[in-house]
Amino acid sequence: MLATADRRPARELDETTEAPEHRRLAEDALWALTQAAPGAHLPVLARAMRAWIVDDRPRGAVRAALPAALQATGVTRALLPILAGADTLRPDSPLDPDGWTLAFARSLEREATDGLAILRRLEHAWREARAAIGPRRSNSRLPAAVDLLAATPLLGPARMAALLGCSVRGAGLMMEELVACGAAVEVTGRGSHRLYGLPATEGIRGETAGPRRYGHRRGRPPKVIVPEPLAVTEPLPPPPPVPARLERLEVDYTALDALLADTNRVVERVQRLLKSR
Repeated sequence: MLATADRRPARELDETTEAPEHRRLAEDALWALTQAAPGAHLPVLARAMRAWIVDDRPRGAVRAALPAALQATGVTRALLPILAGADTLRPDSPLDPDGWTLAFARSLEREATDGLAILRRLEHAWREARAAIGPRRSNSRLPAAVDLLAATPLLGPARMAALLGCSVRGAGLMMEELVACGAAVEVTGRGSHRLYGLPATEGIRGETAGPRRYGHRRGRPPKVIVPEPLAVTEPLPPPPPVPARLERLEVDYTALDALLADTNRVVERVQRLLKSR
């Protein structure tokens, strides 16, 4: 949304800047949101966002800049793209200062609640997958494979082989074993270059399947016979080194729980302030 690499100060955003137009707008929106102003951080951000909208400037730019502005002003400890105040960018959102501030706080509250629900769903899927594989030998790579599936949205055998230090064939067999025991699902529906995820993430199938290239016909396209060149004898590659055993992945959500608690307290404080007027 708003990359933190290759940042340019606001004073360099002029006609000679070679940054893409969308990046220039996002940087400009971030600068507008983070200008020092008296008052609590969330109401100040709400007023700055409203001023941007009232000036009829691009709404996508201020939405992309808001997560970085929340981090820059100390409201969040990390960059959380899910906190973007999307509800306040609808055409029917109130434009009066008090109504906008209240809608802004409620939008952040809903987005924080949704983000926590997604995080808990992913954690539950990870624990269910670890339980599905059952007890394994101490040198088994299946628990580490489940941890990688939990930490990566989609994973294929080639990438897993590189991360675990095993052969691609061995990674493919592990994927098949995870699917057989219900710890993973294949989400692409392809015959090759398959991608896998946790069982609770199969909803991304519609985003990854892509259009069919051969109309409505099912199955593989017709085989085209192409003459092959003369075979060339190549030396066999050396066997891969034996990888070190991966440590068990432990996920600590203490910081995220504290962040969400801080956000809820700020939202409640803003609501009390608006109700007292």
